[in-house]
Amino acid sequence: MVFDTQGQDARPQFTNADLARRKELLELTAECEATLAGYQPLVRAQVDEIVRTFYEHQTKVPEIKDLIRNEESLARLKQAMRSYVVDLFAGTYGASYAHGRTKIGQAHARLGVAPWLYIAS
Repeated sequence: MVFDTQGQDARPQFTNADLARRKELLELTAECEATLAGYQPLVRAQVDEIVRTFYEHQTKVPEIKDLIRNEESLARLKQAMRSYVVDLFAGTYGASYAHGRTKIGQAHARLGVAPWLYIAS
C-alpha cells in the first residue's frame, strides 16, 4: 500500500497485490464474494431493522452513547451504517471498498473511538 501525498489528506492507494493479500488473510475467495452478493437482496430488505437493532444495542454502551452527541448525529450514523451493511454484501471488494473502510477507520480514530469499542460492534 502506498499513499497519495498530494493535498492535505493522505489517501492510501491499494495495489492489486495489497488487496489480494488482505483477501488471502481473510480467506475471502471469489466463491465467498459471490455468496455474499447473493444475500444482498435479503439484506437490503432488512437493512432498516438491522441498523435499528445495531444502534439499539450500541446506545446501551456508555462509552458509545457518550460519543453520539444528539439525534441528528445518530441519524447520520444510521444512514452511514445502512450504506455500510448494503456494501458489505455487494460482492465487490476492490480498492474503492478498501478506501471506504479506511475512511471509516480514520473517522473513528478522529472521534476517539477506541479500537476495542469498534471491534466489539
